[in-house]
Amino acid sequence: DATSHAVVGQCAEARREAAAAIQLSRDSSTLGSAARALAWCGAGAEAAAISSELSRRFPQATLTTHVLLPVIAAATAIRQPERALDLLEPVRRFDRAPVAEFWPMYLRGQALLKLKRYADAAEEFRSIVDHRGELADAPLYPLAHLSLGRALALGGDRPAAREAYVA
Repeated sequence: DATSHAVVGQCAEARREAAAAIQLSRDSSTLGSAARALAWCGAGAEAAAISSELSRRFPQATLTTHVLLPVIAAATAIRQPERALDLLEPVRRFDRAPVAEFWPMYLRGQALLKLKRYADAAEEFRSIVDHRGELADAPLYPLAHLSLGRALALGGDRPAAREAYVA
């Protein structure tokens, strides 16, 4: 899907899949996934247009307004890590909602890495790794392992980083 391609940097493919998905369905899940992928790939204007549609069409949908929209905004703002963290703070209470698909924790971890707050970043990635059963096929799960190892290595804990990389 578009999100899987986006998180591994295959943005051309992610954009094609996002466009194809929203041609087939414009439900909140499909729109949210497409916008998140576009935002992660740097297509902020397209992600904002889809976010606007989500907001307009589903104004009373709690998970759309309190999870999907802030995650899309944070993915768009990830190059400004403090802003991304601010956008994600209210989402904490919904971190484990299935619709979140580990994105709030992953984006927080990435923002914290950019801010060189390695221990805090490791905590966010570990919160994904330690809860795989919640969403066993999440594309962010293997990336959380990699990012956990990276955060631990950058923070100076080489033995724990090695363990995270091989787990």
